[in-house]
Amino acid sequence: MSGYEIKQLFDKSISFLWRVHMSQIYPALARLKEAGLVEMDLVPQEKKPTKKVYSITRKGRRALQTWLRAPVQDSAVRDLFPLKVFFARNIERETLLEHVTERQDRAQATLALYRDMERLFKELQEGDIDSYPKEDIRFWQLALRWAILREEGVRNWCNLVLKDLTQDMKGG
Repeated sequence: MSGYEIKQLFDKSISFLWRVHMSQIYPALARLKEAGLVEMDLVPQEKKPTKKVYSITRKGRRALQTWLRAPVQDSAVRDLFPLKVFFARNIERETLLEHVTERQDRAQATLALYRDMERLFKELQEGDIDSYPKEDIRFWQLALRWAILREEGVRNWCNLVLKDLTQDMKGG
């Protein structure tokens, strides 16, 4: 796959877990190549620059399996939005309400996108097409479920904050 194709694959498959920018792809591929984890072939194209096509090596596959088998260390989620709410005494309530409403709307839109992905994964799971192993799809569904629950939590938290702030503004 080319770097561009890798970016497209990320966007279509795991963007709900991990967002990646093109500016990250090529430096990462260079590091992986230097470590012997991927190899690169140059593929000539008509009327286009030569395409760099990357593929995982045996060493790369072993490194991936080692990484997958290693226990996950607690990773701190850094979300600036709750931090801003934490310090919100320093801004106008109306501004805070606007920000929370915007975040709630984004959560709802993200959930709609995730539901579409959920339907697509289900169609792939139930379909006759063998383009993806059923077991892979099952794990994709489990990871997507985590993202859905996370975003539902954000949406529910926004509802709670909005309810609390609107009651506070009414003097209740």
